[in-house]
Amino acid sequence: IKIGADGQVSVDGIQDHAMKQKIENVLSKYSDELMDIYFSMDSEIQALSDKEKYLLQAAVDVEKFLYKATGGSVSLGDLSVENATIHGLPKTLDDLLNNPGGNQTYQDYASDIREISAYKQTQHKDIMSELNVQFVIADGTIQIN
Repeated sequence: IKIGADGQVSVDGIQDHAMKQKIENVLSKYSDELMDIYFSMDSEIQALSDKEKYLLQAAVDVEKFLYKATGGSVSLGDLSVENATIHGLPKTLDDLLNNPGGNQTYQDYASDIREISAYKQTQHKDIMSELNVQFVIADGTIQIN
C-alpha cells in the first residue's frame, strides 16, 4: 500500500483489477489516518528536526490542497518562489495564493509554500524526499517500509 503526498492510495500485489480498485477506494477514506500512523512510526521522520517535521507535514497538506484544487495537474514540485511571489499556479490559484487578502487558509498555504521553497534553496534538498509512505502486508503482519 502506497500513499502519495497528495493523499492518493495505490495498492500493488492484487491481480483482480476490480478488487484492487475496491481496496484502494476503501483505503483512500483512511489515507489521512494512515499517513499520521506513518509519520509517528517511521524512524527517518522521527529523526528530523521539529522544523523539518513541520515542513514535511505542511508539504503533504499543500500537495493535498493542490491535488484537489487543480485535479492533480499541479504539484508542489511545479511551483517556485521568487521575491515572495509563487509561480507555476493556474490563474485562479495564483490570485488566491499570491493575494489572499484576509483569507487565513490561503495565507497559510502561501506561507507554507514559501517556507518549503526556502528550505529547498538553503538545504539543497526537497523536504518531500523524506516521504516514502508504504505499508507492506505479508503473512498476516503489517510493516512500515
